[in-house]
Amino acid sequence: MSGLLQVRQLKLRYPGAPADTLQDVSFDVPAGSLTALLGPSGCGKTTVLRAIAGLAQPDGGQLLLEGNDLALLPAEQRPVGMVFQEGALFPHLDAHENVMFPLEAAGVAPREALARARHALDAVGLAGFGSRWPSTLSGGEQQRVAVARALAQAPAVLLLDEPLSSVEPRLRRALREEIRDLQRRLGLTVIYVTHDQREALAVSDHVVLMEAGRVVQAGSPRSLYESPATAFAAAFMGEASIVTGHRDAAQSVWLGPIALAQPHAGAEGPVQVAVRPEAWRVLHCAQPGLAGRIVKRSFLGRQMEYMVETQLGAVLVHVPAVGAGLEPGAPVSLQLAGHGAWVAGG
Repeated sequence: MSGLLQVRQLKLRYPGAPADTLQDVSFDVPAGSLTALLGPSGCGKTTVLRAIAGLAQPDGGQLLLEGNDLALLPAEQRPVGMVFQEGALFPHLDAHENVMFPLEAAGVAPREALARARHALDAVGLAGFGSRWPSTLSGGEQQRVAVARALAQAPAVLLLDEPLSSVEPRLRRALREEIRDLQRRLGLTVIYVTHDQREALAVSDHVVLMEAGRVVQAGSPRSLYESPATAFAAAFMGEASIVTGHRDAAQSVWLGPIALAQPHAGAEGPVQVAVRPEAWRVLHCAQPGLAGRIVKRSFLGRQMEYMVETQLGAVLVHVPAVGAGLEPGAPVSLQLAGHGAWVAGG
């Protein structure tokens, strides 16, 4: 797949660092899409964003925007807009002036800059907020002003570096949906950095998962959740129990007495299998399946979480909370629902 923005074998090591921060990072960003760069702290996702924006100098690789090499352009001439974690508004400028600042610095006439600032604030739902000072705005409103400032520059790609990290949790979901609606309504091409897999799954068309400076897997949110390529991807994209199964000569993979729905090619022998909590079905202990005993239960609202000890080790099981009356110590039999389990190694 080719994209509006193509990142090719990007390498970068900060001075004094013991290892490369970025190691052959490659991915594509399709036009009009929202691509999430996802991974734990320190994996290099923000460094990728800074390299695209011209704020970090790669040691190798290419950044191609519509086929043009971004390395040939200084940061101020790159057609990208970046929103930082904290918004970075100027406290002595009102909302209009904050949005106008980079436009006027680029030589845009004051009247046009003001018109573009008003239009951008309107686009993010802040019409009438132009004369407000940053200190009078909520955290969510400040982030929207920062997004408006980036939008006013008409960037080819909008870069969002964990834009909701400083927003209180109860507002995070609403702002996340606003960003997604804005992206779709305006047809923006967005790269969205986050360490929150739920956030990445909710907002993105594509996910690029990183670990230790490398791309581990890239694809649709559903493909990363349902078919992770590694044990790390399985664990990072959502809860999963990693157990040791057995692949037989017919390529069937067994977890004790139960088989995965799909065969998996490979050598006969032990394999690592990841199973999502929702993939298990809890049956009466007299029914055929993987025998186990509930050792712990936790009420999660709409779900009940059981920790079940089996011959393969402890596994997490999620079932609807309504009617989930099993107590710790109860014997059960487990079956697989037909999805949510896959070979993660071996």
